[in-house]
Amino acid sequence: MKVKPIRWSCAFFVAVFISCAPAQVAHPPDAKDSQAHRDAVAVAITNKSVIPGMTPDEVKQALGKPEQESSGKDASGATLTWSYTTYRQDPQYTYYLDASGHAQLQIYYVKVAVGRLMIDFANGAVTRVTPHKVDLANPAIVTN
Repeated sequence: MKVKPIRWSCAFFVAVFISCAPAQVAHPPDAKDSQAHRDAVAVAITNKSVIPGMTPDEVKQALGKPEQESSGKDASGATLTWSYTTYRQDPQYTYYLDASGHAQLQIYYVKVAVGRLMIDFANGAVTRVTPHKVDLANPAIVTN
C-alpha cells in the first residue's frame, strides 16, 4: 500500500489557527472587577461606610436609602448626589425603683444629628464622599 503525501494548503492552517484563537482578547480587569476592590467594598459595607468606586446598590447596602437625591449633568455626563444625616448616640441615664424598692440605673440612647454625608456619583460609581458637620448650637449652620 502506497501512502500519498498530504499537501496542506495555507488556507487550512489559517482556518485551524483562527478557530483555535480565543474569541475575545482578555483585558486587564478594571477597578470595579478586581478582587481587591470587591474586598474593600465588602469591608466598607460591613462598617457602614462608603468608598470611591462603589455602585449605588452597594451604597444602599451600606447606608440604606438616601434621605435626599439630586441629579444633574456636567461635562463628563450625568451626575447624582445622595445625602444622609449622620448621628451620634448620646447616653441618657435615669433611675427607677424595682419591685423590691431598690433604685436601678437605666441607660438609653438618644440619636443626635451631627452632620450630613454627601455622596457624589458619576458613571454609576462613587466619585466623592464629603462629610459636613452641623453646629449643635445652631443646627442651621453646616461646616466642612
